[in-house]
Amino acid sequence: MEHSATLLEYMLKDKKNQNGKINCTLLSTIGQFNIDNVCTNDELLEGLNYYASL
Repeated sequence: MEHSATLLEYMLKDKKNQNGKINCTLLSTIGQFNIDNVCTNDELLEGLNYYASL
């Protein structure tokens, strides 16, 4: 989806990224989170496309 690709381009410019890799904070349970998770472009596009399809 074209919107997902556009969002990914913006995500690549985030200041928290390191060495060209997108650094994510992910929820593990309510109130619990994990920082510094590197996600691939394919994983991020899959997630973005999933939410776009809802």
